[in-house]
Amino acid sequence: SVVGSFGTAGSGAGQLASPMDIGVDGSNNIYVLDSGNGRVQVFTWAGSSAAFVRQFGSFSSPQGMHVTSSGDVYVADTANNLVVKFPASGAASISWAVSAPLDVAVDSNGDVYVLTGSVLQRSQDGTNSVLLDFTAATITVNQPNSITFDPSDNLYISDAGNNRAIELSGCVLTSPVSTTTEPITTASTTSTTTTTTTPTTTTTSTTTTTTT
Repeated sequence: SVVGSFGTAGSGAGQLASPMDIGVDGSNNIYVLDSGNGRVQVFTWAGSSAAFVRQFGSFSSPQGMHVTSSGDVYVADTANNLVVKFPASGAASISWAVSAPLDVAVDSNGDVYVLTGSVLQRSQDGTNSVLLDFTAATITVNQPNSITFDPSDNLYISDAGNNRAIELSGCVLTSPVSTTTEPITTASTTSTTTTTTTPTTTTTSTTTTTTT
């Protein structure tokens, strides 16, 4: 059953437009990738309501996001051809070029992996190492759109066009096909902090059993 929900359509604090991804840090802060508004919004949940905490970022059609347990946030800023990292410490964000990134995942070693429509690459602070080229690989991947790691650092790809999920072996993740280096841009991060209680919609499901 649905316990509750938060957010209404719009562009104000706590409002959402086409949210594309969601993540939770180790302190149970909830991060929503508010794609239509080109930002990330942070909420806390208490009892039966959610409170808007802050918002940050200025993206163009972002498609994916990863939130670490410590609160570092990585955004696939798709239309701007960037991966953007916002450190939990509040230090300035950094970004580097990746062509049309769709999603980001971080393994237990802190290595960053980025999915595009044509490649999977390890993308650490400007060094992009292509691990799998979907146009040349023996495995056929069609319209991939999401990646994630399990607790054992196995990587999974959502292969939307083939209606399946793929698990990749460790050798793929450690054997780059090619490597390029992109300049890193450091920018100050403007974060709006406002605490607003967001109305929560609660739905109760009822099950009826008939005995004959």
